[in-house]
Amino acid sequence: MLDSKLNKNQINFFHTFGFILFKGLFLDKIDDINNSFEEVWKLKTKTQKINFTKIERLCIPQFIDLHKKLTNLLDDERIINIGASLLGNNFNYMGSDGNYYNSNTSWHSDGWESNILHIKLAFYLDHLEHNNGCLKVLPGSHHIHDKYSKDLDISFKKRISYLKKMGPELPGISLETRPGDLICFNHNLKHSSFGGGKKRRMFTINLSQKYPKDKLRDLKDYINQGARFWIDRAYGEIMVSTASQKRIKHLEQVLENEGELKYYTMLARKQMKKPANS
Repeated sequence: MLDSKLNKNQINFFHTFGFILFKGLFLDKIDDINNSFEEVWKLKTKTQKINFTKIERLCIPQFIDLHKKLTNLLDDERIINIGASLLGNNFNYMGSDGNYYNSNTSWHSDGWESNILHIKLAFYLDHLEHNNGCLKVLPGSHHIHDKYSKDLDISFKKRISYLKKMGPELPGISLETRPGDLICFNHNLKHSSFGGGKKRRMFTINLSQKYPKDKLRDLKDYINQGARFWIDRAYGEIMVSTASQKRIKHLEQVLENEGELKYYTMLARKQMKKPANS
């Protein structure tokens, strides 16, 4: 049980390699988490006929916001202690997503930011092993000013490249997981997933450092990226309506800067036939 902040060795490991795996951290809550995950999917897809096995990835934005038991994860001391240890006590909750995967995920980063640290907390709800759908990472690739990281980023962004063709053969680390484990990684870290069965389940919680006043334009631009999902607010209604004062401090900066999102979502609805699913 992670009942206190990370120790110095854990923090150094995270900043050096860009990730940390917490084995069995949520084993005590995994049944509730599994049930809540399935309940959200049934709620969001009950009017749709979806053949999950024929779609590479399905994604629901604002995922934990849609279920009271999942919103409560943001109040859990284990999540709070990870966030506070790596991002500071007033860290921001930056949203979440729930996913079904039926395909490989090629090497990529979820961000490329040097000024504000963003982390992803990933819950994998199936037993995943090496080249069987588990997350694979390239340690140290989050240091975006290093030549190693720059070369990787350039290569992976090309339509065809030698490194891209190597796929699962790149010398990374496979983070094998069982339900109840939690992976925390830097958004800049290069990661992928190869192999695995159909309907692999995972959801994420995204956190960031609090943005200084001179970086609020960057925060607004980040929030506005949610327009592709056709959402008018940065958070779901349950996340905000059930929030205690303890939770609110992790929501308030985003709530104060979400004003443009509704406008950009209106534009997205005009430009897109349907909301994004990834």
